[in-house]
Order: sequence, then structure tokens, then C-alpha cells
Amino acid sequence: TSARSLPALLTRRAAEDAKIELSRAVPKAIHQIPHIDHYQVVVTLDQEAYRAFPKQPTKIVFLDWHVDDPSKMEGTKEEKEKAYEAAYEFLKARIVELMEHPFLLLCERLRA
Repeated sequence: TSARSLPALLTRRAAEDAKIELSRAVPKAIHQIPHIDHYQVVVTLDQEAYRAFPKQPTKIVFLDWHVDDPSKMEGTKEEKEKAYEAAYEFLKARIVELMEHPFLLLCERLRA
């Protein structure tokens, strides 16, 4: 397996573990997401993603969960796999926390 295909393999494995079907999933730019103004919570993983959202009056709550991009990590295959696993576990824990305690995370955003 080349380092270039490692992100796809790890993404696929994480989705399979979570029983998420990705066979028809296609990445979209923000402007391609229909009815984005109907979303209540948007999670961004870096400042570039946050800046990409339209700056219109909105009731959307933005949560910034900065995660170092594991695809940019240098190192062995094992080190890269660990970086992807760490990012996956961080995001998984935050999503579970958001689902179980949405008010606490929304308050966190208001304090920021």
C-alpha cells in the first residue's frame, strides 16, 4: 500500500467500523451542499474550512474541532496509521459527546 492510498484505506476502514456506507459518497464543496442554511450545527476541522462558509446572518452554530491533518504527517506507515487512528478517535469522541450532551458543546462555542 502506498502512502498516497493510506488515507482512503483508513477512511474506508473507519466508515466500515461505524457501519457507514460510502460507496456512493462524493466529496462536495461548501457551495454544493443544498440547503446549508437549514443546518443547525457545523463542525469545521481547521480555520480554512471555517472561513469558507458564507458570512451571512445565520442561526448555525459553528464548532471548531481543530485536528492535525494526518495526510500531511511525515513518518513510517505505522506512524501515519497511528496519526489517522488518533484523529479518528478524537473526532469519534467529540461526535459522541455532541450527541449525548449537545448543550455543553454549544456552550463551549459561546465561551470561545
